[in-house]
Amino acid sequence: MSKNMTGSLLRLSNGLKFIVLKQIIYNEDHYFFVKRVTDDEEGLIEQYDILSEVIKDGKSLLQTVKDHELRHKLAKIFKKEIDKELDKIDEEK
Repeated sequence: MSKNMTGSLLRLSNGLKFIVLKQIIYNEDHYFFVKRVTDDEEGLIEQYDILSEVIKDGKSLLQTVKDHELRHKLAKIFKKEIDKELDKIDEEK
């Protein structure tokens, strides 16, 4: 997944659907800050997660980042990136 997936809808193997709010590359791995979408794709659910891309048998798969330290570090990076975007919006006012 070398392209920017921000704004894209992702479906996990368990059937859950998420929209990508932000994507980053950290230590050469791709990570996604996502928000859950309803099954009918019409609404959003107050559930956020951090997913990582895993290449298995040549296929790109997504999985939840479970390592607590890594999740914490990635959350800080995502927050910093989102804050930058909010600052840009504030400057446009």
